[in-house]
Amino acid sequence: MPEISLIVPVYNCAPYLEQGVRSMLNQTFSDFELILVDDGSTDGSEKLCDRLAKEDSRIRVAHKENGGAGSARNAGMELASGEYLYFPDADDQMEPQMLELMLKTAKACRADVVVCGFVSGYSFQPAEAWKREAPAAGVWETEADVRRFFVSYYPDGMAGYLWNKLYRASCIVEAGVRFADMRRYQDGLFNMQLFGSLRRGAALEDCLYHYKLNDVGEGFAKAPRDKFALLSRLVTEYEAQLSAWGIDGKEPKERIRSFFLRGTVACLESMFSPSWGFDQGQKRAYMEAIAADPLFVRQAAERGGYGKFTDRVLSLLEKRKYSSILRLFWLKLFCKKHCKALFQTLKQRGGAN
Repeated sequence: MPEISLIVPVYNCAPYLEQGVRSMLNQTFSDFELILVDDGSTDGSEKLCDRLAKEDSRIRVAHKENGGAGSARNAGMELASGEYLYFPDADDQMEPQMLELMLKTAKACRADVVVCGFVSGYSFQPAEAWKREAPAAGVWETEADVRRFFVSYYPDGMAGYLWNKLYRASCIVEAGVRFADMRRYQDGLFNMQLFGSLRRGAALEDCLYHYKLNDVGEGFAKAPRDKFALLSRLVTEYEAQLSAWGIDGKEPKERIRSFFLRGTVACLESMFSPSWGFDQGQKRAYMEAIAADPLFVRQAAERGGYGKFTDRVLSLLEKRKYSSILRLFWLKLFCKKHCKALFQTLKQRGGAN
């Protein structure tokens, strides 16, 4: 029985799948199984998974109909036999010592979950331009400590991610947590449901994971039409979770508000996704529905400042100036696609946020 099971959802990622798998196989710690769950790929990823499995006995492959990353991870958990579970993405990279350090920490601290830092950036950016994020190193010795960490880094932060965490498998089984049938935000919902039952945890300041941000086309391809409904579900359930935990402070409420309102602006940007196929009338109806949504109205009434672009869009949405919103997004997306260096400069200055 391997000590760690790595579970990777695979869907139409042939150009970068092998590179990602190599970074997993080249770990300094080797007692693991790598479960590749082909989620109905049609670009050759399914065949690549089978070929890689023939080259390394640690790789296991499962093929299933397309159902999203959450359903693929659920299928992988059914096959996993490791004491610990880890959920990397197929298109990212791991530092060679990542599993070794995470497992060593888990055992030394008797942790149910271990969290590490990471770097993130776009593939077209040089490595030195990627952003580093890391938690404060430490051990959480009680359920209250675990929840305090979670609230400090959620929903807009590292607490919601899967790929910077090593989980004790038995804790997931005991909590009965599975990934929801959601094409977005299922990672955050999974962690929210799980962290309330964890008794001990630990954090490493080391940035051990390299997370590749989605470019315009990639982001659009992954955005489901019900993105706003899924965002609303996550926020509503988290508000209920905080209430159940007896946590009702100003700071977590503002974190929720910031996450939700910036996520709402991201939903509006997704209207331009070719996969959505929205015409002007559909875009207007979508904006009208969000502007009238009770959760949006409540959160927008107490909003703070989230960057020039985001604040401008939110203000226009409250005023129902939909044509102006469309023009703003057209300009942003043009710069993001055709003037990447300029866009990154504006983003760093707060003008594109």
